Amino acid sequence: MNFESFKTTGQNARYYRVPIALLDDFRSEFPAMFRIRYRGPRYNVPSAATRWHGSKQSSCLKQDAIYFSAYSY
Repeated sequence: MNFESFKTTGQNARYYRVPIALLDDFRSEFPAMFRIRYRGPRYNVPSAATRWHGSKQSSCLKQDAIYFSAYSY
């Protein structure tokens, strides 16, 4: 899989808005090279009912993610 189309410049993330369906491919191509942040809805999902409001402001759970971003360690 070619991830060059998701590569960014001028941002902290090395790869941005990569579809979550490609997560396993990404991890097999770049094993333990990047920190993954999940992106997607934070409030209007069933899992949001049990989360503290502060954590909903800053993160998305993997089960709710639509995209992910990859950052260098």
